[in-house]
Amino acid sequence: IAALYIGRDCSVSRALMMDPQLATSLAAKQPAGGTQVAPYWSYLCDWEELLKDEPARQGMRRWPELSQKLALLDLPMGRIEDTLKSGQAPDPPEADRAARLGLAAAILSLHGRYSRALRLLHWLDAVQPGQALTRKRLADTCYRLGNTGAADEFLDSAVALQPENPLLHLSVARRAAEAGKAAKALDALDRATAIWPDRPLLRFQGILVRRRLGDG
Repeated sequence: IAALYIGRDCSVSRALMMDPQLATSLAAKQPAGGTQVAPYWSYLCDWEELLKDEPARQGMRRWPELSQKLALLDLPMGRIEDTLKSGQAPDPPEADRAARLGLAAAILSLHGRYSRALRLLHWLDAVQPGQALTRKRLADTCYRLGNTGAADEFLDSAVALQPENPLLHLSVARRAAEAGKAAKALDALDRATAIWPDRPLLRFQGILVRRRLGDG
């Protein structure tokens, strides 16, 4: 998707909601001769529902492995997770660490470690309320668990927090199309198009939404 232009297209970078400092740090860890862009999985793991189909999503889960992804974040995951499991709350994280912990939770969710992801995300949502990306990640995890009621609520709350974000509307459109909710899917698609008119990504997503709904 157009997210490949993160760091170059500011509107896409903002829509992805990825912390710029974190993106720069991850880009610097790319192999020599690589691009100045963060590794594709680091931002697409939050938007995998916008990819064309399941085969297009599998690469993010297969490589790099979970441990390799987490290692790039330079976090004391064991200590933080042990504290949360004990029922205690770690100290509220600073902005940079919060961004890394949020991405760690998204990675854990992507790899099926749902309990670990939810513990981190609910804690982050409590200590830093009102973060649209945290709500989006909670929604993604609930969708993966099949808890669509909670997932829809989290995704709707993410949209309410950042109604100007076209990717959130596209996420609603794709999720609603999967559930056969045609009116909601098409309304969300219209909202995204109004924010980002004449974007190839929007035309592509429109095709996928209408195809899923059986309208072409």
